[in-house]
Amino acid sequence: MSYAYSATLYTQLIQKQGAALPLRILLCAPVKFEAATELRATLEEVNLIANLCASKSWEVNKLTYQQANESLIKSGALKNMKILHFATHGRIDENTPELSRIYLAAHTPSGEDGLLYNGEIFNLDLGEAGAELATLSACQTGMGAFSRGEGIMGITRAFFYAGVKKLLVSLWSVHDEATAVMMTEFYQAYLNSEKPDYATALHEAKRRTIARGYAPPYFWAAFILIGE
Repeated sequence: MSYAYSATLYTQLIQKQGAALPLRILLCAPVKFEAATELRATLEEVNLIANLCASKSWEVNKLTYQQANESLIKSGALKNMKILHFATHGRIDENTPELSRIYLAAHTPSGEDGLLYNGEIFNLDLGEAGAELATLSACQTGMGAFSRGEGIMGITRAFFYAGVKKLLVSLWSVHDEATAVMMTEFYQAYLNSEKPDYATALHEAKRRTIARGYAPPYFWAAFILIGE
């Protein structure tokens, strides 16, 4: 199952289809944050996904700790990637959507604050073809203010505007370790499929996460696929 916020946005995404992207993935996990809880399981998450992709001859670009900084993300590191994966904290501001953001490493030499706000996501350079999928492995990344006729106005809309075709996002605060398990299962299901399909891979990942001891829907049901 997958979703679209509006018929207008769905049509725009279909019209943006371009040439097939090379097998490249960018994995971003700051792990430690100044004003937010440390996410230890995200490091294992991106390491396992990196190994899975490398075993299938993907080009892996992994940014962790201080490497996962705002200035690098803005400098063009996201260009020409098939998949973008952010394992971090997210914060949605429904009253002031432009203040919604995802957390990156802070205190870099460039002086950036480590908060990638909605307006900054709009202006990310993903290359001419954009990205096929962006996974926002964080809390409530699929939420935002509702606009009649347009759907949710939040981080998701900003990534679509920047050029992403599909988004894997969450609808509530998620469990760190369970999310790492499900994300690993998602990529494994996708990479091992004869006919790779993100919606099918997500369905299979949820089944496998339940089988691995995380049966309550709280652990796995938050994540949905949105887009073309």
